[in-house]
Amino acid sequence: MDNPLKHKHHIVPKHMGGSNDKENIVELSVEEHANAHKELYETYGKNEDLIAWQGLSKMIDKQDLISKSLSLGGKNSIKKHGSYFKGRKTSGNWAINPEHQAKCSLLSSSPEAKEKAIKRLAEIKHQQGEKNSMFGTMWIYNESLSLSKRILKDDEIPSGWKRGRKIYSSL
Repeated sequence: MDNPLKHKHHIVPKHMGGSNDKENIVELSVEEHANAHKELYETYGKNEDLIAWQGLSKMIDKQDLISKSLSLGGKNSIKKHGSYFKGRKTSGNWAINPEHQAKCSLLSSSPEAKEKAIKRLAEIKHQQGEKNSMFGTMWIYNESLSLSKRILKDDEIPSGWKRGRKIYSSL
């Protein structure tokens, strides 16, 4: 039985300057769509088409597809802007829009956002048990030396040192 699922394919891909105009879009089956990106990759050698072809033909799983796409996005940003962190200067760009920064800060500090973050960190066991960077260690400090260091919890605290951490200025 034929797969009734149709994909919209850009005849001239967006990564090559194609538009979303109706004349540039054709409906293809998943197999046809994969083959179209394979042909584009073999003709032009663009990694965007390689990733699309591999993903559509199930040669790579969804996680690899996402990872490769994100990596490619970063590489393209470096090529285009000279830095992974620079991009299009738009009003929604967090780095250059103080109003957007304030809005994001306000939303991220809401009780709902905090609760969601706490729940997610608990789900993934973030910094819990052996995943905790301090697992099995403790801080000790020495006032006379103006020094803090980490030691194993089972080690004895040396003479002149106290349990805890103090941050000393290096100036």
